[in-house]
Amino acid sequence: MNARSRDLKNIVIIPTYNEKENIEKIIRKVFSLEERFHILIVDDGSPDGTAEIVKGLQKKFTEQLHIEERTGKLGLGTAYIHGFKWCLAKGYDYIFDSGSATGIIFANPRYDKTDDIKKKLGIRN
Repeated sequence: MNARSRDLKNIVIIPTYNEKENIEKIIRKVFSLEERFHILIVDDGSPDGTAEIVKGLQKKFTEQLHIEERTGKLGLGTAYIHGFKWCLAKGYDYIFDSGSATGIIFANPRYDKTDDIKKKLGIRN
């Protein structure tokens, strides 16, 4: 990884609802990747305590892990829209979603490194 790619701000949006059994594993897996990522959890008021698990992990991953809590189950599409707007407002260069085939849903036009990042992550076209 070169110095320039370390300066890029990459983030993965992970919408959640009742994911307490999986959320810690998912977060730790993303943070174990060679490429540096931040994570935004968009939680739709999970009654199972998903948000509390994320908040506990924020103590360890203070700069990298973010959570936006919404009231009620508002849906996957609106969770991604909420997350996308949040990430753009924070100035992220690459925004990944946790469910699409390529993963990348936004690449800042200042950079033309999409193929390089996809290669590092093992994403095939």
